[in-house]
Amino acid sequence: MFIALFSIQVMAQDIPNGDFVTWEHRSIPAAFGGGTYARPTDGWDCLNSLAPGSCEKVEGRTTGSTAALLTTKKISVPVSDMGDFYTSVLMLGDFLTAFTEGEPNFGIPFTDQPRKFSFWYKYIPVTGDKGRVHISFWSGDRKDPKARWRKGITFTETVNEWTQVVVDLTEYDEDKNKLDFTPTSMCIEITSSLSSMSDHTHSEDLSNVKQEGSQLYITDLAFEYHVAPAITAVSVTSMVNGEVVVENLPNTSTKVQETTPITALQVQYWQASTEGDVTSVQMDYCLTLDGTTPTSDDWKTLQATKQSDGLWVYDGPSLNLLSGLESNTAYRLEYLFYTNYDETAQSHAYYPTSHQGFVLKFTTGEIPTSIESLQAVESQSTSGVHYNLQGQEVGSDYKGIVIVNGRKIVNK
Repeated sequence: MFIALFSIQVMAQDIPNGDFVTWEHRSIPAAFGGGTYARPTDGWDCLNSLAPGSCEKVEGRTTGSTAALLTTKKISVPVSDMGDFYTSVLMLGDFLTAFTEGEPNFGIPFTDQPRKFSFWYKYIPVTGDKGRVHISFWSGDRKDPKARWRKGITFTETVNEWTQVVVDLTEYDEDKNKLDFTPTSMCIEITSSLSSMSDHTHSEDLSNVKQEGSQLYITDLAFEYHVAPAITAVSVTSMVNGEVVVENLPNTSTKVQETTPITALQVQYWQASTEGDVTSVQMDYCLTLDGTTPTSDDWKTLQATKQSDGLWVYDGPSLNLLSGLESNTAYRLEYLFYTNYDETAQSHAYYPTSHQGFVLKFTTGEIPTSIESLQAVESQSTSGVHYNLQGQEVGSDYKGIVIVNGRKIVNK
């Protein structure tokens, strides 16, 4: 029986107006010239107030879709003695505050931890120019190097066709920081020509091209979030005292006391159905004398391989659990399954979800020696009974993996 796990889907923050479909006309204070300029809505601002036409709404990657086009223009800042700039900048924030507070207001409130940032772009630069998309997250003080994560993607070559860029936000940034904190703000800054008007720049970053005309098209900015992993079902095929046993395990810890002495116990095959971001699935098991306390060294692992999306399979070699055990002795077997063993604890999913494993208590019978086991297999070889991985008896013409006398073979 397959048992579904229920999860609560929390609405994650995405990039507002990431396809630049909606625009507005914003008023410029009379003290700074008056009038209006066009900009994308939902927290975006651009330099159209200083260089009309430097940022425009254009057709996107497909008919009927939209994008922003940044075209480098000569820009003179009325409250600055820094001279002229050749650039176009589009960012999440507010440029007009620079007229009253000395610098733009960078970023928007943001409290999530996405794992990937993606966008589509085209770039047609004048010779020697550089464009860039820069993303940053911070908590509290934007300039605190210990409480921020930032990364820039710089363009120097002509790209005439729409091209996607995917940025892994789980990696270390340019300051060797990780996005392992909860931010308070996030900013994306896009520029067709890197200049000192851009945030987080050094002299070696700048293009130093004093020429108009570079064009950067951009659209479909989006975040991708970690989808919590889950194991939704587990099935185990084993050989117990010469019989194939298939168990569809419940998502609850169970304890079983086997009354029949066990003389042969092998795990032949197991599979796990999964959901979400799963990079590995394994079975951890511990076999100890009954009544003793297991140590970390007693735990061992069977690693599954990915068969397809959402299906992980362990297909051998068969695990002989009685190897090295004493005859006529009481033992305790505990096992459970979990995902993403090489990642942080937040990425793990357990089966059962209680983290409490399945427990089998049993007593061994007279365990045959390896020679006796071989003779027993050979003596049974004339039986010709075939089982599929679900433990069902099948004919000798069955195609696929079958179990015959405790061994898996492939019928083609």
